[in-house]
Amino acid sequence: MISNINNYTYKKLRIIQSYQQPIFKASTNFIKFKAGFYLLRKSLVCLYRALSLNSIYYISMYKYEDMAECINLEKRMKQKLINLAVGELVAVTVFWMNFFIFKKLLITAKSLISVSFPLFILSFILIQGAVFWYILAKRMSKPRFALKYTGKIYSKLKVLDVILLFVGVLVIILNYSGFLTMLIAFAIWTFAVIEWVNYYKLQLSYSLNPFVLLKYIMQRKLRKSKIAKEIDKIY
Repeated sequence: MISNINNYTYKKLRIIQSYQQPIFKASTNFIKFKAGFYLLRKSLVCLYRALSLNSIYYISMYKYEDMAECINLEKRMKQKLINLAVGELVAVTVFWMNFFIFKKLLITAKSLISVSFPLFILSFILIQGAVFWYILAKRMSKPRFALKYTGKIYSKLKVLDVILLFVGVLVIILNYSGFLTMLIAFAIWTFAVIEWVNYYKLQLSYSLNPFVLLKYIMQRKLRKSKIAKEIDKIY
């Protein structure tokens, strides 16, 4: 009797095992398929972001064949973009802190207006840059983030900035209250123009070393700015 029970139990176990083996094999294959699909998807996403962001990232992705390197590169690019956005906001904060510290030196209302208005224009352009870097950082994880409206909005901001810059010249001239004040006001205004060109026309920021920029200018290798490329997408 015991022998029959053992035989029955053994046969039952064999039957269960015969079903378990193909199920386990199928599960393993499915896991491998999912892993392969994930890596393929990640590769395509990396390629898409590379093409949509800039050529440096595109080249670097092909330089590193390992998927882990591609993911690490993506993280570094995102952190760099966030740092650029934060850097612009910090610059705006520092400029206005200095303005309020030295505000007492601007005795007349005219001198106050002639300095504060170009500073407002400069801050406005820098904030636009900060927002754009943030959008690019978000696109590292969501490639189509704000893709539909960014170019349209920045094309309008580009025109608005030009109007403000022209008005800024008139404000400085009409509120003349001394040569030194006008010199400071035009220096800020010039800085605003340079930032506008850097964001909406040609990339001027390559290195902390000014000779690098001079080299690019002499060799006529200045690249089109990121926002300019974004605006081109709407046409």
